[in-house]
Amino acid sequence: MTRKRKMTRTNLGPHFSEGSRQIFIFCETNGLQPREVSKKLGFCLGLLHRHMWGDQRPDLASGIAYEDVLGINPRLFFDPPRRRFVLPALRSVASPRPPGVGRSRPSTANGSASEASATVS
Repeated sequence: MTRKRKMTRTNLGPHFSEGSRQIFIFCETNGLQPREVSKKLGFCLGLLHRHMWGDQRPDLASGIAYEDVLGINPRLFFDPPRRRFVLPALRSVASPRPPGVGRSRPSTANGSASEASATVS
């Protein structure tokens, strides 16, 4: 059975921390996908995802790998996030529109939107 639509996670786990946020930042700043980061760390992708999303805190060996490979202090996985974190799937929804961007009423040459809708057949 194949999935036809992309699965998108929209919630964080109970252990989401500053360390978890730092993994997201590392992926974004280096242009890496989680799969590539998990290979660098020598983890399976599922374990990295559990740490990223805050479903589980890393054990000692994983914490050492995060420090050696990514430069993330393992103690950060026990600290709450220092800044507000918006999930990647929700960023387009949560970000405000830039000025001048949004829905506008259609206009005609004489400026009346109601005349434009009345003339379309």
